Amino acid sequence: MGTYRDLLINPRAFFDGMFTGEKPDLKIPVAIVVVLALLSGVTAMTVSSVTAQLMPADLAGMGTVMSAIGFIAAFIMSFLMWIIWAAVFHGISALRGGKGSFSNTLAVAGYGLAPQIISGAIGAVFSWWYFSGVTVPVVTDPLQIQAVVEEMMAAPELMAISAIGMVFLVWSANIWIFGLMEARRIGAKDAAIAVLIPVAVSVAFTLWQFIG
Repeated sequence: MGTYRDLLINPRAFFDGMFTGEKPDLKIPVAIVVVLALLSGVTAMTVSSVTAQLMPADLAGMGTVMSAIGFIAAFIMSFLMWIIWAAVFHGISALRGGKGSFSNTLAVAGYGLAPQIISGAIGAVFSWWYFSGVTVPVVTDPLQIQAVVEEMMAAPELMAISAIGMVFLVWSANIWIFGLMEARRIGAKDAAIAVLIPVAVSVAFTLWQFIG
């Protein structure tokens, strides 16, 4: 097993020999997801606090509650996405002849999320910077709230955050490919297929949101 520096720039060396034991140590992957979940929660809390200002006057006191709900939802979603990535990698790699436990795949998926911490930190800071300068319009019709929120979220600054996120997702994909090769004992081609199919779907969905 290589160093944590290898995880980011030389994942083949990092994962080499990691999965020779009975079960992988999941403490570090869990720690990576916890940090990512906290950053996602902060970003969601920032967005929720702004959208709460669009609520009718008699619901204005719900801002703190909405921010808390946004934080908790984003925190939980980060863990769900970790498990979903691992499940999809495990399923596709099984079709390509992959062996090894789901714990191995879960470890790979968690380690591969390490670059997302950088992306999450950028997103949290950028979101705070953008929304702190946004002038929230006065909305008298509750039916207009959704349209105003969509207009704010379509800002070029926020699209730039999504574009940055896709770059870091490609970085994660590189880590996942070398990790799956070791964890599932498959070749580079099979590992690339198992990783790039769901990553391509994720990127396509993000682009569709841009266009839509």
